[in-house]
Amino acid sequence: MSKSSKYIFYFLLFCIISYVFLPAYTALENSVVQKLRTSTSMSTPVPAIDTSEQVKIQFVGDIMFARNVENLMNQLGNKYPLSNLPQKNDHTYLVGNFESAISKVHVPTPMQGFSFSTKSEYVTALKEYGFTHLGLANNHSYDFGKDDFLFTNTVLTEAGLSPFGDQLNQSSSTIAYIPRTNDTVAVIGIYAVVEAPSDVVVQALISEASKYSAVQIAFVHFGTEYKTTHSLFQEKLAHTLIDAGAEAVIGHHPHVIQDIEVYKNRPIFYSLGNFIFDQYFSDDVQKGLMVEMGEDDTHRIFSLLPVTSVQSRSAPRVMDTKEKEALLNSIALNSDAELSFMIKRGFVSVPK
Repeated sequence: MSKSSKYIFYFLLFCIISYVFLPAYTALENSVVQKLRTSTSMSTPVPAIDTSEQVKIQFVGDIMFARNVENLMNQLGNKYPLSNLPQKNDHTYLVGNFESAISKVHVPTPMQGFSFSTKSEYVTALKEYGFTHLGLANNHSYDFGKDDFLFTNTVLTEAGLSPFGDQLNQSSSTIAYIPRTNDTVAVIGIYAVVEAPSDVVVQALISEASKYSAVQIAFVHFGTEYKTTHSLFQEKLAHTLIDAGAEAVIGHHPHVIQDIEVYKNRPIFYSLGNFIFDQYFSDDVQKGLMVEMGEDDTHRIFSLLPVTSVQSRSAPRVMDTKEKEALLNSIALNSDAELSFMIKRGFVSVPK
C-alpha cells in the first residue's frame, strides 16, 4: 500500500469510528452529568457557580462582645474578633444574633458573669466589617432591663445597623425587611428559649411579614445548649413556622452547630452555633456555620460556610478544606440521610 493510500485508509477509519462511537459517548456523558445533578432523593440540582452580582443574605449565630471578648478587644483592638475573616461582598446583607445588651453605664462583665454588657463603641466594628442586621430576640438583650434594651436599639441604629426582635414583645417590631433587586425578604426575630409563641402569634407574624415581602425567614432563638441535634420542641416550632408560610427557619442559642432538616421543601438550620464568643471548653463551641441564601430561576440555594476560632480565640476564620470537609460530614451524619449528598458538598437547595 502506498504512503498516500495509508493516509486515506486511516482517515476513513477515523471518520467511521467517530460516526459510530461519538454519539454514544456523548449520550453517556450527558447521562452521567444528569445523574450527578439529580442524585439526591429530592432530585435537587447541583447549583451552578454564581458569578453575577446577585444580592445575597448571610446569617451567622451568636455574637457576644462582653467578658473575655472585651478583654481581647481592649488588648488587640476593636476589630480583632473580625480580623481573620475575608472581606464581605458589597452585594451581601449580613445578619447575626447580638447576644448582649449595650448599657448606658457600662460595667465589664466578670469572667463567670452571665449579664453581658457591651461597650457602645465596639459595635462600629460590626458595621465596618459589613454587618447590616442584628437580632435581639434572645435571652441576653434584657440583661440590664428595658431602658437599656431600648438604649441598645438606639446605639445600633445610630451606628448604621438595623436591630430587630424583642424577647418580650413578639410583634411587627420583630420583623426586619431586606430589599433585593426584584423583591423583599422579611427576617422575623423569634424568642423561644422558655416557651414557643402560640400558633396564633406565629400565624400573625408570618401574615404581617408577607404583606411587605415575597420571602419570610424565621430567625429563632431556641434549643438546648451544647446539644448537636435538635429537640422535639424545636422541631414542632420549626414545622409550625413553615406551615404558617416561612420559607426557612434559621436557629441559634445552643452555642454549637446542630443538624439540618428539610420539611415540606423548606430548610431548617436548627442552630448555627457560635460566631464570636468566649467559650473555649470544646472544639464544638468554637465552630460556627455561616449560611448564605441565594437563588436561581427555580431553586433557593443555601450555601454552608463553616468557620472556626480554634487557636484564634473569639476571632473566627473560614475553615480550610480539610476542616470544612470534616465538619460538613459531621453535620450530614446528624441530619436527614436524604440531605447527605448536598450537605457534604456545602449547600442545601430547595424548590422555590
